[in-house]
Amino acid sequence: MQSESTKNHQFSEADDDLKCRIRQLLPPRPRKPGLRCGLDDLDSALPLRSIPKQFLPGAHRTLDPPLLHYGWHFKKQDLKRVTAQRGLFVEMPLDPEFLSDDRDCDSEEGEDIERGLDEDTRRARAKERAEARKVEKARRVEFSHKIGNDMDIHSTLRNVLGYLKERQLSVPCLRYRCVCVSTGVMISIVSNYHTNFAISERAVRTLQEIFEREDEPVWDMDYWSRGWSYRSLRYNK
Repeated sequence: MQSESTKNHQFSEADDDLKCRIRQLLPPRPRKPGLRCGLDDLDSALPLRSIPKQFLPGAHRTLDPPLLHYGWHFKKQDLKRVTAQRGLFVEMPLDPEFLSDDRDCDSEEGEDIERGLDEDTRRARAKERAEARKVEKARRVEFSHKIGNDMDIHSTLRNVLGYLKERQLSVPCLRYRCVCVSTGVMISIVSNYHTNFAISERAVRTLQEIFEREDEPVWDMDYWSRGWSYRSLRYNK
């Protein structure tokens, strides 16, 4: 295993590609908020394997850095699959409004037509509608299960944290966050605004095992971040 000094040395000696990406995420000009690359060209800068200390809050006199998350990009259905295999998945009841058939609301014209039909025809049409609603509900339930809309993400991730705790492991956080590139969502284990960056290699490897990921975690920018912003009063001395 590499020593801490070796890791720090590798962290500071970023390769040319990483340095180029980092430069794109700097302020447009000193003391000017925003991003040098702009918000429309983030794919060329993100994700990052590591970030320098200048992206930590308080490193600049006038600007706060963008909010960055460190973790793995995920699709919700993939998170559901890997956590269900380990008994960590928590199901959430589907929204009744999503399951309701939009065709349940009959128009006045349709009601007028119904009144003009004999009783047997009305019963037959009512049976057809009931069958159609049943089929549509089953289709929507299947679709929700497929894309993971039936997952209580927060409770599921709490179970993952409990799995780590049972093994005397921890991470600063474990949250489902909207980010700017790749799948648009990420399982974040720390942000650049956390005061505690201590994450053991064993904890990372255990999460990789749970999530069935061989790739290392990366940094991505929070979806709602607008880049560098004028420094918050809480950091003023």
